[in-house]
Amino acid sequence: MMKILLSSLIAASFLSIATPHLGAEGYPNQAINLVIPLAPGDAADIACRTMGEELSKLLKVPIIVVNRPGAGGTLGTDSAVKAKKDGYTILLTNNAALIYNRVLTPESVAYDPFKDLTPLGLATRFPLLVLALGTLMSHMKGGAMKGILTSNKIPEYPEIPTLPELGYRQNLFGVWLAFFAPAGVPAEVTKALVPAVEKAVKDPAVASKLAGLGMVQDYVPPEKLFAEIREEHRTVEEIGKKAGMIK
Repeated sequence: MMKILLSSLIAASFLSIATPHLGAEGYPNQAINLVIPLAPGDAADIACRTMGEELSKLLKVPIIVVNRPGAGGTLGTDSAVKAKKDGYTILLTNNAALIYNRVLTPESVAYDPFKDLTPLGLATRFPLLVLALGTLMSHMKGGAMKGILTSNKIPEYPEIPTLPELGYRQNLFGVWLAFFAPAGVPAEVTKALVPAVEKAVKDPAVASKLAGLGMVQDYVPPEKLFAEIREEHRTVEEIGKKAGMIK
């Protein structure tokens, strides 16, 4: 009996040494690819790289930005949808790839964001401005021109109203960027990524840098992000039908 017990203890000790403890390493423990379905050097790419640097600090692993432009953001988004579901490929994409392309050219979009993606949080908005005489942000700063309407509040210009502030139900559409992972990633992945994304988006240095390029950091949590996508999709589809752009 003692021999059997001793043998069992030795075997258990050996297994504890020989078998790696998966939870010890945790997620993440290697570089993460951050896919952006847009070209290098544009404003969205700068936003992606700026937030990617902050995510790297927070997660303590390299964040490798992968530009995969084409088809209005569809190609890069589709590549992330089809990536391995291990959390080492994530996506920063826009509403063109998730909404407009699906409504206007559904034959070109093979994915459904509600089924194929896991939301991590909305990050950045590019407010649509209606400007007096049509002008640039630099002219506004110099006082030469005046903003009339904006799709989203701009901290530097709180006096510029949105349509809802003027009593209208429908707001102007703007462009936004949001983080996603492929659907089906482990719970430990979202547990690590969601708070890191929130911190990166809300980082004051990140917001300050992107504000100079006309971008507004506006974190929206995963559960509210999908609700916003559904509502925008419904509105775009409704407008498209009324305009005769879709059946």
